[in-house]
Amino acid sequence: VTAEYAPVSIIGPNRKNGDRLIVVDQSGRIDIGGVMKSIQPTEYLHQLFRNFEKILALLNEMEANTGVQCSVYYVFDLDGLKFDPSLLGIISGPFRVSWQLIGQHYREFINRFVVVNTPSYINVLWSAISPFVPENARNRVAITGKEWRQEILELADRDCLPERYGGEIPDEKVLR
Repeated sequence: VTAEYAPVSIIGPNRKNGDRLIVVDQSGRIDIGGVMKSIQPTEYLHQLFRNFEKILALLNEMEANTGVQCSVYYVFDLDGLKFDPSLLGIISGPFRVSWQLIGQHYREFINRFVVVNTPSYINVLWSAISPFVPENARNRVAITGKEWRQEILELADRDCLPERYGGEIPDEKVLR
């Protein structure tokens, strides 16, 4: 259920021979409340760990090819996210726990979190999440505004991004 209804898309390097792997989490399109009611939290965590093990394997491959340490640009796309009273409970509960575990096991793995298509109530979400984000990780979170496509293009070349994010790769080839 998690792989199908809460997919993570691993796009590829940010540039030809780039040292950053682009990963897109289309959180706004996920019925996270429905997913959490349909499965046990451990199933969600297992899928999250499977995703991160795949990302780690790709990073290791990139490092072998480039000879430099590589990391991830993790894009949270909130397009379509609807404010629901249960959202804050999920964010401060299962979502928080899962990302704390990821932080423990994959420390320094993610170079930057880029949050795009932010809703008008992003400050409410950030207020709920930020107390759980370690101080040293907060400066890696970029909450973008209306010019988010331009901000992403500063991180990656057009030929390495899906069309939806200002790139040239057909969305259906890389986005799940």
